[in-house]
Amino acid sequence: MKKMILYSKPDCYLCDEMKNVIANLKKESEFDFEEINIELNEILFDKYKEKIPVLMLNGRMIAKYRITREKLFKILTS
Repeated sequence: MKKMILYSKPDCYLCDEMKNVIANLKKESEFDFEEINIELNEILFDKYKEKIPVLMLNGRMIAKYRITREKLFKILTS
């Protein structure tokens, strides 16, 4: 099964947008999903503080800042 990780933080409107896209696709595609708050990890915060949200799929970055539902669906089904 595909593993998706979203690096985000609270009060981030781009993070909220991406979470909505992911939640919408969760109804149609099977994948494991984990959201990680970068503020809880100094290393992740230093790495992603100005790049969030960052979306990883099976260890590979597939999106930064924004992704459309259509693009994410295409990635998940390929």
